[in-house]
Amino acid sequence: MIIDFHTHLDEGLETQMKKSKVDRAILLMPMTRDIYTPNERVIYLTREEVLSGNESVITASNNSNKYIPFAWLNHKIPNVVEKLEDYVQRGFKGLKLHPILDHYNLLNPKIEPIIDTATHLRIPIMIHTGWGPNGSVKDVGELAEEYTDAKFIIAHMKEEWGVNRRLSHIKIASKHDNVWLECSYAEHPRRIAQAVEQLGSDRILFGSDFPFDGGIDWAMTKVTFAPITEEDKRKILGENALQLLNLESTF
Repeated sequence: MIIDFHTHLDEGLETQMKKSKVDRAILLMPMTRDIYTPNERVIYLTREEVLSGNESVITASNNSNKYIPFAWLNHKIPNVVEKLEDYVQRGFKGLKLHPILDHYNLLNPKIEPIIDTATHLRIPIMIHTGWGPNGSVKDVGELAEEYTDAKFIIAHMKEEWGVNRRLSHIKIASKHDNVWLECSYAEHPRRIAQAVEQLGSDRILFGSDFPFDGGIDWAMTKVTFAPITEEDKRKILGENALQLLNLESTF
């Protein structure tokens, strides 16, 4: 079974999944507009866009067993703790935090109730990294050290000078056994091999960030072409996701 651990709702998603033989996908809210200005400044998401996007995700997931919905939330959402609890009751299987598009720092104390709630609900927390100081993997490491019962997923292996340098993601995950790596934006199959060498293959997750980063096929080649064992590839492409989410392979 192949599971893409990072996709956004898009009209071309199911077609891409079929083409790439992806069985299931973690589904996140759609990006319905450009999120950058022409000079690369971020246009932050609004509260209404986040809530509407989550509703779109649960609707799509209710209509297809191919999707595993994750809720996108931040501390600026009114009654966010109750909202997360409601989402989980409605079928969401995880939480997504995006400090770049939602404009905050991960170590802001206002984030703590959301992480506490996700930990209590025993759902994994996927955290966007890259594209600026608020996307630092070091911040994820600090959270992982504080919340030892939580399960954190570093979304993207995006390397940036001065923020997330080469191998930063692998080093953070190596220090904390409650951190997983989702490997979209990895620069080369060799980076996947380095992660397996230093971390092992049990906490690495295949993700494409569809419809971004070149698509599912391109993202998958970084795993399939990596100089690692076939067992490692099976784990990364699907088995690890099943275990992390406590799902059966026939779900």
